[in-house]
Parts: sequence; C-alpha cells; structure tokens
Amino acid sequence: MEFEKLEAFDTLSLHLFKVNGLMQDWGDYFAEPFNLTASQWKILGALISEEQALTVPEISHIMGISRQGIQKQVNTLLEGEYLEKVENPQHKRSVLYKVTQKGEEVYQSIHDNSTKYLDERSQGITLEELEKVNHVLNELINVYTLPEERK
Repeated sequence: MEFEKLEAFDTLSLHLFKVNGLMQDWGDYFAEPFNLTASQWKILGALISEEQALTVPEISHIMGISRQGIQKQVNTLLEGEYLEKVENPQHKRSVLYKVTQKGEEVYQSIHDNSTKYLDERSQGITLEELEKVNHVLNELINVYTLPEERK
C-alpha cells in the first residue's frame, strides 16, 4: 500500500475512534434522562429496526459488540421492562428478545430529542455528503470484517 494511502487510513481511524466516543457520549446524554445508556438505547434501536425478536448472538452480530456485552445490557433492559423474553420455537435454550411498549415509547422519545439536536447541529452537511460518507463507511466495514465474520 502506498505511504499516503496508509497515512490516510491512520488518520481516518483516529477520526472514527473520536467520532465513536463522541457519539457514545451524545447517546448517553440523551438516554440518561430515561435512566438508560447509549448502549441500551442502541439495542432497543437495533431490535426495533429489525422488526422482529432476536437472540443475543443476533443482536451482537448486528451491533458488532460482544455477546457478553449485549447480554449484560439486555438483562438491565429486562429488569426495566424495556424488553421481554419470547420463546424461540427454533431453539429452546436460545431466548428471543423483543421491545415492549414501554421500550418503544422510551426509544422514540430519545430518538425525537436527539433528532432535534442533530437537525440543529448538522445544517452544514448536505444529503449528498452524508450519502458519500455512508458509502465509504460501508466499504470500510467490508475491509475490516475478518474472514471468519463474513456470512
């Protein structure tokens, strides 16, 4: 790989780490009034966007977070009645989880509040720029996905 391209990857990596941390803080800021964390809000969002109950391994795969990390957050969400267990007809020992009405309402409230803030703060970014960034990020997901993770 040419030196300039390698340097650009290094710079991009540092920017992505910074953006990830800022987005985590941002999510915590909006989730905290509801006694949730950004991670818990993201799990609710992942389940809602999939529109079906999922197992912990499935949530883990979608989010790119360890099963143990997901399980810990799922347990907390169960205790708060944001999620409920659903019997898995395909595998008795692998429980499915779905978002409760309470979970959907809280997710939507956090989403609405954060969207207002995002709209105010992102006026200088065009749709075309966002689409380009999304395209590049999807390509980077492919680059960084380890062979054993590809399905």
